[in-house]
Amino acid sequence: CYGIVFFSTLPLAVIVYFSFRKTSGPVFKPGFSLDSYRQIFFDVPKTVTNSFLYSITAVLLIAFVGTLLGFVIARKRNAAVRILDPLLMIPYMVPGTVLGIGFIVAFNKPPIILTGTAAIIILTYFIRRLPYSVRSAASILKQIDPALEEAGINLGSPPGRTFRTITLPLMQSGIISGAIMSWVTSMNELSASILLYVGKTMTMPIKIYISVADGYFGTASAMSTILLFVTGIAMFIVNKYFNRGSETFIAA
Repeated sequence: CYGIVFFSTLPLAVIVYFSFRKTSGPVFKPGFSLDSYRQIFFDVPKTVTNSFLYSITAVLLIAFVGTLLGFVIARKRNAAVRILDPLLMIPYMVPGTVLGIGFIVAFNKPPIILTGTAAIIILTYFIRRLPYSVRSAASILKQIDPALEEAGINLGSPPGRTFRTITLPLMQSGIISGAIMSWVTSMNELSASILLYVGKTMTMPIKIYISVADGYFGTASAMSTILLFVTGIAMFIVNKYFNRGSETFIAA
């Protein structure tokens, strides 16, 4: 077990180590410095901003739509729902490159032209990561007794108000954990967005890929370390506060 953990974490430790090495362009020099991090925040700050802006925007949409769809899947039992559930999983199962090509073909002509815009990146995040939120919301709903909702309705509360005041607060942990998981995977998304980006919509994973291709391993290591740190904190929050024995998308 310890050997597996060691070999799993060794590449990550090497990335962190080289992110602090002194560099001169693509060449590593003796000693340590923060030059690679300075280059990120002074030369390519837009890339960092894009990653956070696009992923957060997508997650807000994912949390809202995923909660509603999770409620429908968990509470409704009909033919439409049985078809809806597997359909929602298709974007997750399809390779990102396939989805990216599909988006290029679908949205590069009137009446809807999204290629070259931030909207197509956000839409890609939304479509590919929506299953995380749907499954998380549905699994937490299956643990909530429908009798609580029925009691509220029987006491005269409209269904919408019952959902807001009774069901939604009980779903909070599932919604937040699903949103965080969606955000983590959106921040690290590369396979689809690398086909859809232009210079102004570049994100951190794309910049890492380009830096490696150009031989700038210091910059790539620094950006990778930032992603490791940010997503590591997010995963810690999920495991610490929102993963209390409930079924998650990963376990599904």
